[in-house]
Amino acid sequence: MGTYWKRFEVSTGETEKNALKVSEKNSVKLDETIEVKKKLINDGNEFGKVTFYYFGPFAYTEHDALFISSMKQSLMYVAIAALLVSFILASWISARLGLPLKHVSDFTHKLTRGEYADKIPQETSIIEINSLIDSLNDLSNQLEKQHGLRKRLTTDISHELRTPLATLKGNVEGMIDGVWKITPERLQSCYDEIDRLTRLIGNIEIINKIEAKYDHLNKTEFNIYKLIESVIENFASKIESKNLHVEIQGDNINISADKDKMNQVVINLLNNAIKFTQKEGTIKFSISKNKDHVLLIVEDNGIGIEKDQQLHIFDRFYMADPSRSRALGGQGIGLAIVKSVIEAHKGSITVKSKLGLGTKFVIKLPFQ
Repeated sequence: MGTYWKRFEVSTGETEKNALKVSEKNSVKLDETIEVKKKLINDGNEFGKVTFYYFGPFAYTEHDALFISSMKQSLMYVAIAALLVSFILASWISARLGLPLKHVSDFTHKLTRGEYADKIPQETSIIEINSLIDSLNDLSNQLEKQHGLRKRLTTDISHELRTPLATLKGNVEGMIDGVWKITPERLQSCYDEIDRLTRLIGNIEIINKIEAKYDHLNKTEFNIYKLIESVIENFASKIESKNLHVEIQGDNINISADKDKMNQVVINLLNNAIKFTQKEGTIKFSISKNKDHVLLIVEDNGIGIEKDQQLHIFDRFYMADPSRSRALGGQGIGLAIVKSVIEAHKGSITVKSKLGLGTKFVIKLPFQ
């Protein structure tokens, strides 16, 4: 128990010493001072009391209090300044973001009204907004192109329908009125115009399939070399009528694709080459492969295509030489079908041509 007494003596001495130090500092007495009283007991007898004072964090000297007050004022000024700077900065950022976004909004409203000529300039260094502007400009170009195609499609269909209908009407009216006699030749002329209308309607149905992008592919594995051979055999009479030389170069290669649609591709390309190749001309199919792709090249030494028209020959109802194409039975749909089928197979088709020298179509198809 004597040890217990000594511990309190030490504690009391240290407390007095600390209290003295605080007194010497002229401490500011605030409400944060905590007072704790303890009894001194020895052998069960109380012989004294000791009081402990704990000074809180705000029991500072006058200099400390002035420093804290000064710091509070400084922090308040800094906070106000930061608030003003933040407001100015936020206004500037919102203006930089808002102006191009407003232009984007105005531009999209123009697109909904069918105004495709204008484009949005890149007025900001923000990558995301520039990417959005590029995408909208691309969309505008595509919509403008489709709008032009629709207008041309309507005009071409109207023209294609008007001519055979006018011929039919004239022939039938003449025969009804007795002006013309009903002869096999006139009946054949009416039949030819009806056949032309039938083919046009069939092509319009094909256009609908093109719009659907040939989403449904029935892929099987087949030999592309043998497919081309069979198509050439089916065109034997047309080839012989112009005394054309048609050849196939390359190996027997199996590919995985929609056989019926690839058959249509070969038919359209060969039919096109036969139409626009002079008598005794040459048409050549070349087949090759690399690690991932099959290359199919169809080339002829026919009349060729002008350079400015090569960009449009895959468009629907586009004819490089309309008068000659119609005279040869063309309606500007064959190459559009070819491109649609190839792209549905994740492939590509390009054309190279020179007037008077011929045309080359290069098709690139994946193995799978």
